[in-house]
Parts: sequence; structure tokens; C-alpha cells
Amino acid sequence: MAEAAREVELFRSPKGTENARSIHLTLEPDFSLKMDAQDFGPAVEAKFGDGDYEFWYLLKPGSTKSLLVELIRDRFGGRDNGIGDFGAFLKERGIKADFGSWT
Repeated sequence: MAEAAREVELFRSPKGTENARSIHLTLEPDFSLKMDAQDFGPAVEAKFGDGDYEFWYLLKPGSTKSLLVELIRDRFGGRDNGIGDFGAFLKERGIKADFGSWT
């Protein structure tokens, strides 16, 4: 059976918002990554002549790997406890990882 894409919702405007937006992130089994958004409401209709506007960024697998390294560097780099913070982050989110050490 083929592995399914993993999709998460990053943002959704509160219910009842006149001009609203939703943003999703999809990781495909080949590690391509898509962040897409949809705007809808009267402002979109006035600007584009249609009730919704969709737009996205699509990263190929090699770019997804570069993005991962850069995001980890931004989040955990430049601190002497970056590795401890990284371990805590993984644990908090239930992300499995093997820890190793030696002396």
C-alpha cells in the first residue's frame, strides 16, 4: 500500500470572518512539500472578480531537505543548549528519535 500524503492545517480565520483565509501544509510521500492558501470573501471578489483566490509554494524533495535544515538552524542554532531544546521539542510532539552518547 502506498504511503499517504500528510496534511496539516496551519491557520483558519475565525468562523464568521468576512474576508477569510485558510493555510495548509502537505508533505507528499516523495518529500515534496506544498504550502497553500485560500482567501475568500468580498475583498477577494472585488479584487479578482471571483469569490476565492488560491495560491501556493511547492518545494521539490531536495528543496524540502534544505528547508528542514534551515528551519532547525533557525529554531535551535546559536544556543549552547540547542541540542537539549531539540530533544525536548521532539519529546513534546511525540516524534521518535534515537539518542546516543559515549565518553
